[in-house]
Amino acid sequence: MIAELLAEITVSSLVDATKPVITLSDCDSVEVALSTLSHNAIQSAPVVDSDTGAYKGFFSSLDVVRYAVQLYSEGQGDGGDAPAWTAFAEDVKTLAHRGVRFGIKPIKNIMGEMSEPFIEISEHGTLAQLLDVLVSRKVHRVGVKNDAGSLVAIATQSMVVEAVAKHMDSIDLKAESVEKLDLGTSEVISMSYQAQAITAFYLMFFNKVPAVAITSSEELVANISASDINGLRAESFDQLLDPILTFLARRSYPGRGSNTTSLKVKPVVSCTRSSSFETVLLKLTAYRLHRLWVVDKDDRPVGVITLSDVLTLLHAFAGV
Repeated sequence: MIAELLAEITVSSLVDATKPVITLSDCDSVEVALSTLSHNAIQSAPVVDSDTGAYKGFFSSLDVVRYAVQLYSEGQGDGGDAPAWTAFAEDVKTLAHRGVRFGIKPIKNIMGEMSEPFIEISEHGTLAQLLDVLVSRKVHRVGVKNDAGSLVAIATQSMVVEAVAKHMDSIDLKAESVEKLDLGTSEVISMSYQAQAITAFYLMFFNKVPAVAITSSEELVANISASDINGLRAESFDQLLDPILTFLARRSYPGRGSNTTSLKVKPVVSCTRSSSFETVLLKLTAYRLHRLWVVDKDDRPVGVITLSDVLTLLHAFAGV
């Protein structure tokens, strides 16, 4: 049933081609790019080559995390261990100076082989074709072009999951458990709620993950992802030295300055090994999540289910 559903839905029905696509120039500074992502509440944006006018890839928060860690690790070899690297970053003057350097850097100078490539699909393509491109090319988004070859929208993993979730009756797997479907088996990278925010980005970089679980006495209390660096300006880079929960509170409630005493971090949405696939899809879509943490009976994180995991499962099951 799911194969028929994927063949019926078109890419054009998933996107809004009437809205302008937010793009970046490869000459834009990191600070401008971060501000653009934050202001438009998007995870990434296609980058236009200032010389050729062609799209050269997607700039995302992960590019920023990689560059930030490399910048602050200068002189530290390959970055060293986390305690030594964090101690180095405690030099606020150095942090502030490098924050300025960070902010003015053109994004073309920090995008590299690990940046997401620009891949396109026709607006007349099917959901099955979109799913195949996302899974086979291991990307999170693709550009959608019309018959004239113009970029009219960006199709994302989230859009695919939302489309499938709207047709739950067509999903034969909906009653199967997370454990039976072998979901949420990826290793959890976690850190203490007492650690500094900068440590989280260190962990993302060196473990090549987009998010880190925040724990207290091993219990999941929060989560931080690469997109939490969006909107950070050069003059506020010392916030990376804040305790992780303070940093997250500032990210959740911008404009409150240093007054975070009354602010609380948004609760983490999770599931268990026994949760159904239907529950997973509904939580991902209802809360507009990019990942769902799997916890045990004591609320300890034991796995994480990403949108990539969900799409890979659908891709295999539908025989796309």
